[in-house]
Amino acid sequence: MAANDTFGWVASDGQALVDPSYEYFRKNRWIMDFAGLPAGINGADKKQALRLNCKTASRPERSFADTKVERINGSINLPGKPEFGDLTVVFYDNLSGLIEAGQDADTGTGYSVSDIMEQWSELIYQPTKGDAFGSAANFKAFARLHLLRPQNLEPTPREETPESDGLSVNDSIEQSWVYQGLYPKSIKYGELDYSSSDVLEVSVTFKYDRAFRIAPVSIDA
Repeated sequence: MAANDTFGWVASDGQALVDPSYEYFRKNRWIMDFAGLPAGINGADKKQALRLNCKTASRPERSFADTKVERINGSINLPGKPEFGDLTVVFYDNLSGLIEAGQDADTGTGYSVSDIMEQWSELIYQPTKGDAFGSAANFKAFARLHLLRPQNLEPTPREETPESDGLSVNDSIEQSWVYQGLYPKSIKYGELDYSSSDVLEVSVTFKYDRAFRIAPVSIDA
C-alpha cells in the first residue's frame, strides 16, 4: 500500500489519519424538546417557549456505583446501580406574549421561561398553601434531546426560482435521548445590572430518574 504523509504522520491507505468526508456532531446543532411537561402547565406554546429559548444543555451523564466483593486476599469490583448527573439548561428569558382581545390570561399567545419555571416549581412546593408539597405524579415530566446532522443540499437550477419552503428539522435528527422523571431542582433567575443590556437568562438544574438513547423521533409542531 502507498504511504500518505498526513501532518507528518505516515499512514497506509487502509489506515488514513484524516478523512475529509467525515462529518462531526456540532455543539450548536441540537434541540431540547420539553415534549412531556406536567399536565398542570401543559400546552404546545409553553413547550415551544422552552424549546426556542434554550441556550445551553448537555447529553446525559451516567456512571455506575462501585460494588466491591471482598475475598481472603483481595477483592473484585462490580458495577452497581446506575447514577445520573444533573442536567443544567440555560434559557434566554423572553417576554410573555400579548393577550389578544377577548382572551383570558390562561389562553394567551405566549409564555415567558421564568413564568413556566415558576409554575412548574409551584407544582412541587407552594409556601402560600401552608408549605404544601405536591405529588410526584403531578410534577415529574420528560424531555428529549435531539442532535442534528447536516442536510444533503442541492443548488437551484438557473432556470428555476428558489422555493421558499423550508426543510423539516425532523429530517436532520441523528440522535435522540430521553430524560425521564424530570423536574427542576434549582432555578436561578439571573442577575440584574444597570450597566448591561444583555438578555436575561434563567439557569435551571434538573433532576431526572434515568436517561437513555432512543431511536430518532420527530419533534412535535
